[in-house]
Amino acid sequence: QLDQPFGIFVNENQTVYVADFANHRIVKWDRNASTGQLVAGGNGQGGHSNQLYYPSDVTVEQDGTMYISDGYNFRVQKWA
Repeated sequence: QLDQPFGIFVNENQTVYVADFANHRIVKWDRNASTGQLVAGGNGQGGHSNQLYYPSDVTVEQDGTMYISDGYNFRVQKWA
């Protein structure tokens, strides 16, 4: 379940990526999917390379690389 979803990104295949702010993660839904898939974060809040801390936005390159605005870590996190 999402908790305070903020930014979203929709790619050319209509895959939807959501910055799930209060769950400290990025979740994606493939077109016509009924459930989301964790694609970044999800390891609790924090500043390690496998963690996010209140992500507010996400953008995704064609190769799947994500750039995440990781607000409380004061960084843009590249997630490949």
